[in-house]
Amino acid sequence: ALGATRPAGMLGAGNELCCQSLADEDLENLAATSLHGWIGRFPGGTPSNYFDWRTGNATDCPFVAAGTAQRWARWTKATGITDTIFVANVLTDTLPQAVAALKAHRDQGQRVRLVELGNELYDTTDPNNLAKYRRPRDYADAMQAWTSEIKR
Repeated sequence: ALGATRPAGMLGAGNELCCQSLADEDLENLAATSLHGWIGRFPGGTPSNYFDWRTGNATDCPFVAAGTAQRWARWTKATGITDTIFVANVLTDTLPQAVAALKAHRDQGQRVRLVELGNELYDTTDPNNLAKYRRPRDYADAMQAWTSEIKR
């Protein structure tokens, strides 16, 4: 299992970095550190589908502070998070940009252990999901290129 060789305690925590207030870094660090987790999910949740890694913002959460690769690296170092689950924006971004985002995280010394291809794209209440991936097969077909390129 993924956490079989890790110490007891929480596996990790998701952090919807785009939709949380990052104004109190000390409080955020304290909360994450107290979990004793080792893996974090970036950017996490629905904002992942609208996330622009270059600006660190999501278009569905314009009120939020930037969540860049540099900011994530500082946060993981401060909290003891060693590994990252990266949620690629497969709804409103491109494959080359997703690859560039992964490289930016790796350049910051992040260990990207897993990559998720979007977040909850089965949600039929989001018209953007339906517009891009009308049928599950559409998503599966589109992700063939993404998985091949990301694995390289």
